Order: sequence, then structure tokens, then C-alpha cells
Amino acid sequence: MQPLENTIFVGKVLFYLPAVGSTNDELKRKAKAATLPDGTTVLTYHQTSGRGQMGSAWQSPPGETVALSVLLRPAFVPLARRHHLNVAVSLAVHDVVAALLPPHRQAYIKWPNDILIDDHKCCGILIENQIGRTKLNASIVGIGLNVNQVDFPDELARATSLRQATGMPWSLDDVATRVLHALERRYLALRRGEERAQLSDYYSAMYRFRVPSTFVRRDGTPFDGYIQGIATGGRLSIVKGDGVVETFGVKDVRFA
Repeated sequence: MQPLENTIFVGKVLFYLPAVGSTNDELKRKAKAATLPDGTTVLTYHQTSGRGQMGSAWQSPPGETVALSVLLRPAFVPLARRHHLNVAVSLAVHDVVAALLPPHRQAYIKWPNDILIDDHKCCGILIENQIGRTKLNASIVGIGLNVNQVDFPDELARATSLRQATGMPWSLDDVATRVLHALERRYLALRRGEERAQLSDYYSAMYRFRVPSTFVRRDGTPFDGYIQGIATGGRLSIVKGDGVVETFGVKDVRFA
């Protein structure tokens, strides 16, 4: 895949690699070796050791998934509101997946940034930030999207792909281009100060938002409640069955 021509900055500098361990790690190595412009992208269709949230693995068979990482410099985002970058990135991928699905399928964002088709995961996002005293100095946005994968190992029984959901194969170049365009569009909206509008879009796409559900804490304790929204610092706010509101960090709570 060639560098993009019809974007402002995302993908203008693009390194396509036939295979790589982790696109995030590769982009970090390149950023240490040279000064890279905003929007520099590392792309592969065979990621051999991708990472997800909290060190979880993200499998990427050759020629079946899109794995990419983009360097951003969101110095305009205050540290206290850095979760809005996650909102923008999640929406970008959701925009692409939702546009490609048939009417009987639904795309969701499962907090904080898993992309689901119905209730099966098709994409993971990992954002690694370089944090200054009061702002984000740089962010590496990693996206792994299942495109043409149809066979998943038993431990990924709740995974899916665009091909499984639509019944047709997709061009990896086309999907990657769509993701990069959408990412630039949502990022520029964030830079224009459209945090509130994008958070509203996020809630509209959020998996089981305000739907009574059973959750499980990290220690295995279940409780009933519903998702109220995103609290300060990006934590998940849940109204429990007794009416008490509690907030949770990543991996502190899951759906039963």
C-alpha cells in the first residue's frame, strides 16, 4: 500500500511492512531513530505479536487482518481529558465498520475501545501516550481489525471479522485506507473542540449503554446495574441496582 494522497496528514508518511511483531513497537522504534511528522503510519497485514489492553495478545494471521499504528501529537488535549482521544479513535473505527455492515448487523463500541459486530469482537485498539506535565506530548494509536479471518482459535470464540459478518471478502488496502481517513476526520473534530458532540456519538454507539446488565468485578463478584457513561479520567460509570454510582478502570469490571 502506498502513502495516502487525499488526506491532510494521516498516512502521508506510511511504512508498509510485509510482517512485523507489533506495529506500535515498530513505530516507537522509528520515532526514536528520527523525527517523524504527525500522522506517520506503520501498516502490516501480518502482525506476529500484537498487543491489546493490559498486555493481552491480539492475533493477526497473514493476509487476513489490518494492523496499523499512527503517530499523533495531541498537545491540545489536556491530561484530564485525554480519554477524549480514545473516544475519537474508537468512533473512527466504528464509523468504518458500521458503514460496511448489512442492515441486519450492528456495530458497537464496547468500553473502552473494543469494536463489536453484534456481540462479537472484530477490532482491538491500543493507545500508548507520552505524557508531559500538563498535556499529551505524543500518542501512538494502534488498531487491529479482523477483515477476512474466518477461523478463530477456541479461546477467541467470541471474535468475528468483516468477512464473517458480511459474507464477502474485503480488500485490505481499501479497509486500511478507510480507517486512516476516518481517524483523521475524527481527530480533526477533536482538535476543533467537538468533544461533547463526539462523546454523544460514542454513547449512541456504546454497547449496552443504559441497558440493565449483570457485571463482574475483577475479584469475580457479580452485581447488577447499567452503564451511565464515562466519568472523569475516562473511567466507566455504572449505576448499581441499589442506586449507588461506582466508577471502574480498565479490566476492573466486565459483563457477566
